[in-house]
Amino acid sequence: MAMLNKPISIEWDLSYNCNFSCIHCRNSASTNIKFLPLSYYKSIIRKVSVLGAEFLTIGGGEPLLYPRIAELIRYGSSLGFKCRILSNGWFITESLVEKLKANDLWGIMISIDGIGKTHDRIRGVKGAFKRAVNAIKLLVRHKINVVVGMTLNSLNYKQIEEVIKLCHGLRVKNFGARPMIAIGRGCTNSALDLSSLQHKQLLTEIYRLKQKYKNKISIKSGDPLFNILDKDRRIFAENRIMVFGGCDIGIATLRIDPCGNVTACPALPNLILGNIFKQNPKEIWQKNTTLELFRYKSQLQGKCGNCKFKYICGGCRARANSNNNILGADTKCWLNVIETA
Repeated sequence: MAMLNKPISIEWDLSYNCNFSCIHCRNSASTNIKFLPLSYYKSIIRKVSVLGAEFLTIGGGEPLLYPRIAELIRYGSSLGFKCRILSNGWFITESLVEKLKANDLWGIMISIDGIGKTHDRIRGVKGAFKRAVNAIKLLVRHKINVVVGMTLNSLNYKQIEEVIKLCHGLRVKNFGARPMIAIGRGCTNSALDLSSLQHKQLLTEIYRLKQKYKNKISIKSGDPLFNILDKDRRIFAENRIMVFGGCDIGIATLRIDPCGNVTACPALPNLILGNIFKQNPKEIWQKNTTLELFRYKSQLQGKCGNCKFKYICGGCRARANSNNNILGADTKCWLNVIETA
């Protein structure tokens, strides 16, 4: 399996400053964090631009809290990036959309974690659902690429088709969903975590919905286990063909935290691979031994290491790490030893 000579996307957390208090937040984001100077943020964009990635995806926190976000979008675009934002939608207004569009915003992902009060409860803010829906309407009207993302847990996983129907009605073309991982604030809300059986039922339902709505809206899941259910990808596994599938750590994305640290995964914030202010990002991408472990999957252990699906799935390394073995078995995998052989 060949490594891409450059990532497709740089995933950058601008800041952990946020106006919401989502019960699953991986960063335990809050409003108590100050922004740094514009020059600092520009220096991060400039340093990662040497990688030649197509996309710069700016998350957080809530990046639209930063008053000079449009300038960052403009700067990233001037360096060749297609700039995207991950947002809760609260601050999106007609004038802001026009400003972002004028500064070459390529796309935006808005989170919808359920219908009505369910979304508000998960996001910790009354009225969040209404504001998110209004934001989507504005973005679609202004012809900005919109993706709706849904983080699934025990409160909302049965509402996924309702959310997909809502997205289709709003003329959204792309929808992505994956179960929460119990890190950050999610650790204190572990009752939200799905069981292995619920996990299987959920991913099976997402696959069913993908087929049902295939001519209406594109439906994806970032969960590696989802690929086990994909009949087209299973063909590769059954014939022992080595192809990329599953987690995109070190293959399609490189992630940067607000301090310039390169991290393997947003769900593994303490696994720091380097820092762009101290090392050349190209060297980290090309030579980091931890990224190589994740890329090639040859050193996976336990059930994942012996599984015939490891090159289309490989399991979630963050979930494996919850058992103190980052190369071990994915704790949510429902397959038995016979099914993986």
